[in-house]
Amino acid sequence: PYYTAERDPTLLSYFGLAAGNSTTKRRKIAETFLRPITWGYYCDKVTPDNCTSPPYYDEEGRLIAVGAPTDKTESDRYFLPGSFHGHFNATDDNNCDKYPTTCTGHLANVQCEWSTFVASQAHHLGIPVKSNGPQTAGGYSYGDMVDIYTAANYTRNDVLIYWWTPQVKVQEFQGTDAEFQRVLLPTPSEECIESRPSKDKRCSGDTSDHIGGFGACDAEAHTL
Repeated sequence: PYYTAERDPTLLSYFGLAAGNSTTKRRKIAETFLRPITWGYYCDKVTPDNCTSPPYYDEEGRLIAVGAPTDKTESDRYFLPGSFHGHFNATDDNNCDKYPTTCTGHLANVQCEWSTFVASQAHHLGIPVKSNGPQTAGGYSYGDMVDIYTAANYTRNDVLIYWWTPQVKVQEFQGTDAEFQRVLLPTPSEECIESRPSKDKRCSGDTSDHIGGFGACDAEAHTL
């Protein structure tokens, strides 16, 4: 979002996001991009009483939850207007004290069947991020992605997310302090495009398959 870029413009480029062998830069990314959690997880793990004494507010006084979810559909939501407004946690994946060389920040990635190559891009560029969604290969559904970005905006959390343009959500936030900001990646080349993992590889249960060859470049333009 714009508010993240305004605070730290270095995050707008792979040069600033890449950690390489620096545990200091790795920690910065892990502490900046926390994991979004669902309404059910929030009640079960974050509140002291399983959301039985609502309402619940964050440290800034923002309403987070009006109570517990009523069914599994609500329990799995990352944002539900008027009921659950999102929460972001530092999980074990963000714990650089415990895992100084493997801790990661969160990157919200779409489902693996889509033409997304962020796992490959992050790996080859040395950007310490990982998607932790409930779908195969850690992806999120489109609805979850919308909820996560909306929750980040409401709670003022930093968020790194796969997106595309033109798209209605980009237009919706345009001109606000949560306006989408594009991260600079290497220019696409034929060699890079051909090195990207196939859909079968992206959806494999073996995380090493998600990497592919040196497919670290940005996405090429597509005809609509």
